Amino acid sequence: MSANAHEIAERRDYLKRIVAVTSMLGAQGLPFRGNDESVDSTNRGNFLACMGLLKKCDPFLQNHNRPSNATYTSPVSQNEMIECCAQEVTSVIVSEITHSKMYSIMADEARDRRSEQLAVCVRYVSEGEVRERFLALTELMTFDAQSITDKLQQQLQINGLADVKCVAQTYDGAAVMSGATGGVQARFRRLHPEAIYVHCYAHELNLVLCHTCRAVSEAVELFDLLECIYTFFTTSLVNHHKFKDAQSKLGLAAVELVQLSNTRWACRLQSINAVLQTLPAIFECLAVIGSPLAISIKAKLSVFSTIYALLMFQTLLSVTEGLHKLLQKETLDLAEALIGKDAICDTLRGKRTDAFATAIYERAQALCLTHSIPEPHARKSQL
Repeated sequence: MSANAHEIAERRDYLKRIVAVTSMLGAQGLPFRGNDESVDSTNRGNFLACMGLLKKCDPFLQNHNRPSNATYTSPVSQNEMIECCAQEVTSVIVSEITHSKMYSIMADEARDRRSEQLAVCVRYVSEGEVRERFLALTELMTFDAQSITDKLQQQLQINGLADVKCVAQTYDGAAVMSGATGGVQARFRRLHPEAIYVHCYAHELNLVLCHTCRAVSEAVELFDLLECIYTFFTTSLVNHHKFKDAQSKLGLAAVELVQLSNTRWACRLQSINAVLQTLPAIFECLAVIGSPLAISIKAKLSVFSTIYALLMFQTLLSVTEGLHKLLQKETLDLAEALIGKDAICDTLRGKRTDAFATAIYERAQALCLTHSIPEPHARKSQL
């Protein structure tokens, strides 16, 4: 082998290790660089740290004398490697979609303090398997339906998918996305007539539960109380430390309270579970703190109807949680979704019985007895 060929082979072997580290960090979603990548820095970032660790175990890297201008470890080179890996992954996705001959598009917006970005994903069938893949993340400068539609079409053109049949489009229910005449779905369908609009079913289930519970005053009061408990113990470090200490002293598993979310209804079940698991610690902390707010929260929580509502919603939301998870499966098909929906509805209907209500009542009685909460007595009718 000539010297030139030997040098080319060595550089390729070296680049294989660079690409391997880049792929690993990217797949794990880890940051590449540190704040200080100088030789004297104690934390040079994940990329250089991985290369250093690899060198300790790899005879090739130990013996490889690379030129100072061809280390491929600078921030610029790292970005180039990331871009190359991204292009390779995207090309595989596009190839699979092209071979499949049809796909559906999914999009959602993500906002932080400085910018708003549009995440674009695709769903298609490859080799008999349903696949959902991230395609692009693009910044939105304006947020009207036409601008969002243009961004979607631009990403399809960039990735060579504009001429592949798009058979469905899936977004949330916001008016700008779902509008039947001027929304993104209507404008996108003018470009892709076969792309029917499907409102995310997981969002729809969330909306159904949210709107239903808003119409029930007991549910509104319960979830307001849960949010109040969460705020009381998390916004104050002193209260939070007392809460953790109380759990430890009472021999309870360390459990954090969960904030409610209008867009993720499953959080409400997690919040109820957390409160029920830590109820002894909550009561003890509220009694010890003794502030007007603590007294108010304790008074609302120390009511039989509140305990009953906690147990009731824990049971009902445990049923609907299964449908939440089912509707978010990548491989879900229409038949499975309908079967799952019908099963959940049948289960909920089956709980409209005196036996179920009595079972919840007895559980509430036992829990109230444990915490010395008085049970309500039926009012005597006056003659």
